[in-house]
Amino acid sequence: MAQSKISIASLASLLLLALTITIEAKPKHQKQTNLVFFMHDWESGDNITAVAVAGLPNKPWKPLAFGTLFAIDDDLTTGEVSVVSGTGKFLIGSRICHVGDSFSLDLPNSNAILKWNVTVFHY
Repeated sequence: MAQSKISIASLASLLLLALTITIEAKPKHQKQTNLVFFMHDWESGDNITAVAVAGLPNKPWKPLAFGTLFAIDDDLTTGEVSVVSGTGKFLIGSRICHVGDSFSLDLPNSNAILKWNVTVFHY
């Protein structure tokens, strides 16, 4: 078997390169951005945005029933303005946490407007 030998010059070059990269690497500080969205969740009326697609057999598929699965296409707005597309600003976002609050709730018709406070940590 042939053994490979690493010359002192190669080892010194690697060490110098590693040291240069370590010194030049600057830590990036994360920014925090707080966003507020409103989600319009309509399960009755003319503009239905949530439909039950699965549930427990022989049981009614109600919004608050255990095991009911919904397909949703809810509108997201910032106030009265619709959120249409992104800016690409949060492509490397991390640790996204969100809290949903009921902004408007109509239990008999299963309609709601939910307020989402989203905190995004990004570079």
